[in-house]
Amino acid sequence: MSASVEAGLIPDAREARPWQVWRGGTLAGLGWLAAAAVVLGWPDSDEYGRTQLLGGAMAVLGLVFLAAGLAGAPGPLARLRPSGPWLIALAAGLVAWELVTAKLDILPRPFFVAPQALLEVFTDDYAKLGESVLH
Repeated sequence: MSASVEAGLIPDAREARPWQVWRGGTLAGLGWLAAAAVVLGWPDSDEYGRTQLLGGAMAVLGLVFLAAGLAGAPGPLARLRPSGPWLIALAAGLVAWELVTAKLDILPRPFFVAPQALLEVFTDDYAKLGESVLH
């Protein structure tokens, strides 16, 4: 062994962890991209204002999780590794919510709103919501 490795200046190749794909992140990324495809590809049963924004946000999350999964969840994303199954379940839950409210109109309004309607409230009334939180 060289003196640099023994001194701890250069990590030993035998101790270095090989690159591994984060399977949970890769599957979560694919799930979020599939959710974005459902939101953007399937027409809404009624006119919702934030469908494009919701689908775009889902697609961005899907790409981030997919890239992190293929890269092995480096850096700060390593903290998400145990959350992989929950990220997959969250995407599946949002697809189910989207289907029964916005796409198939199974659940009655105003008791069950679509994710786009909830997103619209946050994007339109963020100042009022923030002021209410401060008081």
